Amino acid sequence: MHAFIPLEPRFTHEQARDLAHLIHLILRRRLPNLTSLERNPDARKGKVYLDYLQNRLGATMAAPYSVRPRDGAPVSTPLEWKEVKATLDPLEHNIRTVPKRVIQPGDPWKDLFKKRADINAVLARFEKWRKKSASS
Repeated sequence: MHAFIPLEPRFTHEQARDLAHLIHLILRRRLPNLTSLERNPDARKGKVYLDYLQNRLGATMAAPYSVRPRDGAPVSTPLEWKEVKATLDPLEHNIRTVPKRVIQPGDPWKDLFKKRADINAVLARFEKWRKKSASS
């Protein structure tokens, strides 16, 4: 699963990568029993691999609505956060079901770029959270 945060286009690639790294560090610190830095799936059983290094020049990723080369023809499908839960079955989003999904309820990415994150505002919120966490 990729978490996608649209950023204002005034920020550099390096700034975007550094933000991903910061988010990675915070998640790792807050959820050590759920997250892992281990690339090997066998060595991180039951944990989510946080790969901020995917945010590098030349890295590839599955584009939204691309068919994956697996049995059942699953499709990389944008989801609403409310859909991300333990019972999520990636195979339910496949070459047969996704066209209907885009029509009803509609494409979750339709308005994605209308509101973009300002890295400076995100960092200010992290700093506020950090200070609050340090004092409690």
